[in-house]
Amino acid sequence: MTAENQPCMTPKELATRWFEEIWNAKNPDLIAQWMAPDAVGITEGGEIHGPDDFRKRVYQPLVEAFPDFQVECETMVAEGEDVMLRWLVTARHLGPFMNLTATGKSIRFHGMTWLRVRDGKVIGGADSFNLHGIMNLLASGTPTASVNPA
Repeated sequence: MTAENQPCMTPKELATRWFEEIWNAKNPDLIAQWMAPDAVGITEGGEIHGPDDFRKRVYQPLVEAFPDFQVECETMVAEGEDVMLRWLVTARHLGPFMNLTATGKSIRFHGMTWLRVRDGKVIGGADSFNLHGIMNLLASGTPTASVNPA
């Protein structure tokens, strides 16, 4: 069965697989399959538009900086087209990230993602996490309530 004739995933199924297969298994080819071309997302780095923009501005920089990036979904709530997740990331900083060269530091940080899913594709969403805390921990080693050494 090809991806085109598979039944649509529920929003909760898609959200689960998004984190397990795209982020944890490092399968970026699924981004275009599971995200609508006109999807709009709000990230710590600004608004993104569609799968290519997400891959270029969100996915690739994070995976290049934190190649062992793993996300654990701790809580998930779904209602209709909307799915809210609270997650925990563990990763080691092994590549450039924003203005920082690789530090080799292992980190853990919490965040939240909201996804809106229609017809088996992400059509919108938003992420929220303590980017300032991550940068501060990597640069100075100072933890926060949501960002700690691993």
